[in-house]
Amino acid sequence: LRYDTTKPFKSASSWEAYNAGATGGLASKGYYGAVYDGKYIYFVPMHNGGYHGVFLRYDTTMPFKSASSWAAYDVSSMAGGAAKGYWGGVEVNGFIYFSPYYNGAYHGKLLRYDVSKPFADAGSWSVFDVTAVAANCKGLGAPSTDGKFVYFPNVVYNLILRYDTDLPFGSTSSYSTYDRRALS
Repeated sequence: LRYDTTKPFKSASSWEAYNAGATGGLASKGYYGAVYDGKYIYFVPMHNGGYHGVFLRYDTTMPFKSASSWAAYDVSSMAGGAAKGYWGGVEVNGFIYFSPYYNGAYHGKLLRYDVSKPFADAGSWSVFDVTAVAANCKGLGAPSTDGKFVYFPNVVYNLILRYDTDLPFGSTSSYSTYDRRALS
């Protein structure tokens, strides 16, 4: 669903719909959040009858209702088949970080996509299990950034996970946590 922000909100002519539910022959539906990188909008996979890892991407320079404007890529097989069920994402310096949430259980399989590389290529994606930082770094909510750090609120275990984007993605020393229960 797309809304033209230059038109009246309650007017049907301000809205367009496109069914991208079978893009690339994949079950591309059931998303929770989106990330814009300046050209593409990435839809974050959550649940489509089961938790999934099919990312959907729309090229905003192309017609909205054209199948060629859309692409889908399934990362589910990464992390031993556990790269499913994400909750939002954020772009920082050419990388998009997708927050791990639930894949049948709360998980910590943090995903990173390099926007300079092909979307549908496994080499463009990295996964790091942030439970290596702290066992309760799982079930993370939508991330935010200040341009250097990415902050992942833990909606289940009261932790805030912070990643320093100047440091290696797959190293536990690049991350720190804060137990927000200390505030009460």
